[in-house]
Amino acid sequence: MKYEINRIDLQGVNSYLIKTEKGNILVDSGGPMFLDKAYNSRREQIVNKLTELSCTKENLLLIVLTHGDCDHSYNARYLSDLYEVPIALHKEDVYLVNQLTSEAILLNCKYKSIKYRIIMRFIKPIMKKVSNKIASAFEGFLPRVSIEDGMRLDEYGLEGTIVHIPGHTNGSIAIITDQGDCIVGDTYANLKKPEPAMNALDFNQLTNSLRKLSTYTVKKMYPGHGAPYRIE
Repeated sequence: MKYEINRIDLQGVNSYLIKTEKGNILVDSGGPMFLDKAYNSRREQIVNKLTELSCTKENLLLIVLTHGDCDHSYNARYLSDLYEVPIALHKEDVYLVNQLTSEAILLNCKYKSIKYRIIMRFIKPIMKKVSNKIASAFEGFLPRVSIEDGMRLDEYGLEGTIVHIPGHTNGSIAIITDQGDCIVGDTYANLKKPEPAMNALDFNQLTNSLRKLSTYTVKKMYPGHGAPYRIE
């Protein structure tokens, strides 16, 4: 089955609209980020982008979240209500979207890099303040579709598999199509260059998940932050 992946660049964080012969699948919903100069839910932006891409109640079939971090899940409930469509999320990340707390937001702000550890010490008060605001405004929800490792998306028109890749968060997943496209969430980023997540809840799990991903034939990576890139 034919499909088309459309990147929705929301000023630092990506969503993707996959157009299939059966309808559309939205991957991630955008949300506020710690580095925003001013609080930005990105809600108006994503709705406008979806309208530009001719996404409607009639053709949007599913919202898939690659993980529960607020910059990817913040608008999920709003969009689910607006388009009358279910949300799919791995069970290990439900705690990040059901009753979000500022403590949960900061859980995976762990870095291997000494440079980033030092930076974190200085900006932690700012991050705490921002996370309190995000948590108080977050519209909690329970996903109607519980993602499992190996779940197929054929019923939504996409010949692809969901792969559980814990590390960045416990419930992080990737969507890998049979044609070799991989929407990978924050397990990989492409800021200055393509590289694995700088921060993680569990770096040992992240390493194992990177190995797991390497066993799949991936031709193009679609990260949660930065532009998509081809695998040489």
